[in-house]
Parts: sequence; C-alpha cells; structure tokens
Amino acid sequence: MALEMLEKGDFWAPSILGKPYFMKPPLFNWVLAVAFKISGNFSEFTARLVSSLSAIITALFLSLIWMKVLKKEESLPFSGKEPPLWILLLPGLIYLTIPQVIDKALLAEIEAFYALLVTFSLYFWFYLFELKGKKDLAFFVAGCFSGLAILTKTFQALLFFYLPLILYLRKRHFLKLLYSKGHFLFLLGLLLVFGAWFIPVSLKVGFKPFLTAWLAEYSGATRIEGKLLSHLEVYTADAVLYFFPWLLLLLLWIKRENLEHLRSYPLLSRLGALSVFLFVSAYFSHLLIPGARLRYIFPATSGLAFLSSLAFLLCPKILGFSPKKVFIFLISFLFLSKYAYTFYSNSKSPKYFHTVSSQLANYLSGEKVLYLCETLPPYLVYYLKYKYQVVEEVKYLETCKEIPSGIFVLVPRKEKLLNEISLPLEVIPLKIRSNEYLLFKGG
Repeated sequence: MALEMLEKGDFWAPSILGKPYFMKPPLFNWVLAVAFKISGNFSEFTARLVSSLSAIITALFLSLIWMKVLKKEESLPFSGKEPPLWILLLPGLIYLTIPQVIDKALLAEIEAFYALLVTFSLYFWFYLFELKGKKDLAFFVAGCFSGLAILTKTFQALLFFYLPLILYLRKRHFLKLLYSKGHFLFLLGLLLVFGAWFIPVSLKVGFKPFLTAWLAEYSGATRIEGKLLSHLEVYTADAVLYFFPWLLLLLLWIKRENLEHLRSYPLLSRLGALSVFLFVSAYFSHLLIPGARLRYIFPATSGLAFLSSLAFLLCPKILGFSPKKVFIFLISFLFLSKYAYTFYSNSKSPKYFHTVSSQLANYLSGEKVLYLCETLPPYLVYYLKYKYQVVEEVKYLETCKEIPSGIFVLVPRKEKLLNEISLPLEVIPLKIRSNEYLLFKGG
C-alpha cells in the first residue's frame, strides 16, 4: 500500500491495485512511504528498518522516563549521588532483549511502530501527570498519541490506555478525573488527530466501509482458530518463551518484603503500579478472547520492561547473586541468543512468498500482467511486482464470472467462488500459509 501511495500520490484512502483497503488506517503506510521516498529504496530492508527504529526509540523513551523518575525520587536504593550507567539504561536494555521485541523489530510489520505509539500515550501521561503535575496537559498529549495509535491499528489502541489508567486512578483514588476537564482534553486530542484523516476520507468514500471492515476485523480476532487448548497453550507456554527470562522476575514481587521496599519509594511505586496494570490487564483481557493471538498484547511489553527494571533496582539478591551480576549475565546471554534465534527462525520459517513467487515466475514466463480476483494479498503483490519483478503489473478484476480470454488469473480456492466460474483443464494450486489459491489462464 505504501508503494501504491507513492505511485498514485493518493495518501488519504489506502488501496491495493486501485481497490480501497479499509482493514487498517493508513499511518503505518504513510511512515513506510516516507522511508521509501527518503531512502530511494523499496526493499524489505527499508521496511524492516522502520520496525527496528521504532523498537530503539521505544527503548530510549523508556530509559528517559526511568531517568526522570529516579531524578525526581527523593531517596534512591544505591550509594553515591548519581545512579550507575547500567541502572539508568535498565528499561531500554531489557526492552530490546525481550524475545518478542527482537522478533517484531526484525519484521516489516506494524507491531513495533504501534507499540511505540501506545507506549508514548501511556507513559507520557504518567510523566506529565505524576512528575510535572500538569494533569490537563497529560491527558491532552496522551489523547494525541492515542489518536495516532488509532490511525495505526484502529480503536483497540484505547484498550491499552483505558484499562491500566482506570485501575491506576482507582488505586490513587482519582477516578473522578474521568469526569474532569483533563479527560475531555484527552478526547479532544484524540478526535483532532484521528478526525484530521477520518473526516476528509469519509467525505470522499463514506464512513460505512471503514466501520464494516473494522467490525469484521474485530470479529475475526475473536474467532477460534483450532482448539481452545491451543489458545491456552499460546498464552501460557508460548508467553513464557516470548517474554523469557524477564517474565520470571515478576515472581520476585510475590515476596512481601520486596513490595514493602518498593512502597518506600513513592514515584517508583506508582510507575510499578501503572506498569503492572498495563501488562496484566492486557494479558488477561486477551486471554479471555479465544481467537486473540499473542502478538496482540505486544504493546504491553513496555510494562514488563519497567517491572523487571524495578526488580533489579530494589531486590537486594536474585538467586543469591547481586542484581548487577545477574543483569550483566542475562544481557550477555540474550544478545548472544538473539543471533541464534534469528538464524533458527530464518532457517525454520517457511519462506511463503519467496516460494510462491518462484512458482509463479515459472508459470508466468513472458507475461507482463497478472490479474487477481476476489483476493488482495498485499505481500504477494509486493514480491511479484516490486521485489522479484515477476510481472510489470498486477491488476484486480471486479468479477470472476466473466474472465477475459488469454489472461492469467489468481483466485482464492473457495467452493462458492469455484462453482460460479468455469475452470480450464490446467489449474495450478498454490498455498500461502493457510490460504489456498488457484492460478489459471482464461479461455
């Protein structure tokens, strides 16, 4: 979509092959388009660089908020006037070594950028609200970043703001702030940012297509794919692996003396409370949705980074060793594991689009145009047209009932659709992940 935006110069209504695409708002594709334009390079490296930079900026932001809290705290649990460097960088280093973050930072996908905006929204609010005492400004800034998050991945972004916020305000006995001027400013900031795109594009194509597509996206996310047991396995065993080893540090907070120690530092305690509300509320709210994938809780990873940092800062011993020694060991271990993990995932993960593009290159030898009907796989379009240049053009057919003679068409393998069209004798079956397609030549 980003490349099509650059080709057509239309950045308002996302489209694939000229057909409007309403499943996701356009902000991430705007960022990709800017990256492509600046670099002059349409490669996967450029797209992945956006994710990598998003993860790095998130890590720097977490460390910055952490430094501000430590500076504001009246007393600190270490000797000396200034915290050691490893203490100052704790949240950022931990964030960058969480396996799920490593995974998303290396992919040309939306998650890392989306998590950046969600993190900005919640922790800018905390910084302005608790450290600066600017309550109205805190809500307005959070609303602006929430608006950007909605422009990235629709309204589920609000889940990561409101759930921890309501729990936090309840703990602080500030629930009445939900009826205050500040909360009104939050909604104003959100509507200003989101409305700056939504109103013009609604006047152009209407709001019903977006509403229908987003509702379908939400209902699809709640659909059970496979057995319920598989869902529980993802949110237990897989979750431990995705957040290992930092998730295990949360067990340190079971000990009452560690919690009492944390409560003696008011700002650190409040940062811990907001972070645990973010991570735990995201986890359990998605655990209760049978079709929710583990990556849906990725924006809550910043909460885990802060909670792990607090464990290193305040727990006098971890497994009998000093926190500094344990931290150095884990960071060294994880940086080495990062390369092993990348090598393993690259060697084991099927290269779906590469494989299918190679197959299509053989079948479409000499053809300049491939037609799609009732399917719009954006990654396949990228691989065929831009990366491997199998064809010069990929076009979309509005109907499959009357396919012109002599053209190659790719259609989804759906029984209802196949009953409507006359298939030739030679049909090439293709598969991308769980999706099946048929390639044939109209005759």
